[in-house]
Amino acid sequence: MKSAIYGIALMLVFSFVGFHHSGRSYAKSAHETDKISGDWDGTVEAVGTKVAFKLNFKLEGEKLTGTVESGHTGAGTISGTLKNGKLNFTATFAKHESISFKGELKDEKISGEYTTEGRTEKWEATKKAKTESFATTTNNTNSNDVSGDWDAFLVAQDATAPVALKLKVEGNKITGTFSSEHLGTGAIEDGTLENGKIGFTMKTPQATIKVWGVLKDGKLTGDFDAGIMKGKWEAKRK
Repeated sequence: MKSAIYGIALMLVFSFVGFHHSGRSYAKSAHETDKISGDWDGTVEAVGTKVAFKLNFKLEGEKLTGTVESGHTGAGTISGTLKNGKLNFTATFAKHESISFKGELKDEKISGEYTTEGRTEKWEATKKAKTESFATTTNNTNSNDVSGDWDAFLVAQDATAPVALKLKVEGNKITGTFSSEHLGTGAIEDGTLENGKIGFTMKTPQATIKVWGVLKDGKLTGDFDAGIMKGKWEAKRK
């Protein structure tokens, strides 16, 4: 009987988390997300001249998406991967041939080569500094303002699961949605926010996850309880 109960418990852990076996790799991906997600200023060498362009990256696991724009190409979208600091992605445009980029991320700088129109040349990019406007707003005007999009991470047993949160505040009530490769998608339920303290529930096919924490300096941090699995969580505004 004890062995059967133990087996069921293990099955619930694996079905809820969905990433326990690969926990270390997702912890690494979460670390890489902090390094690359966001806005970048780039330049490409093009037939002896340098052309400026702008990038915005978003990382989910090893999947890299985002946008790119320059005066020459116009706006485009990004699709590719980031593995062990190595970028490999394609930029697709409406009125320009697609561009294949390869590069290496190091110390918030990227350098590498790109290929388009039958030629291969160098490119580089530097990450833009984060502004502190939101932190100033939350501290001085409305400490309960968490409406918007957040990149969150649930951490338990040395594993990390990314979760995208979309929150909306009406008075002291929080509504919204969550989306995760591991947990699926759904609506935020029983959400409250008062004096910087937040609480809500995410119901998934595997478990009901109760989340609570605090808003401080523009970040959300706290604990979660999914019954058999408990841990910490944090979130940063996108």
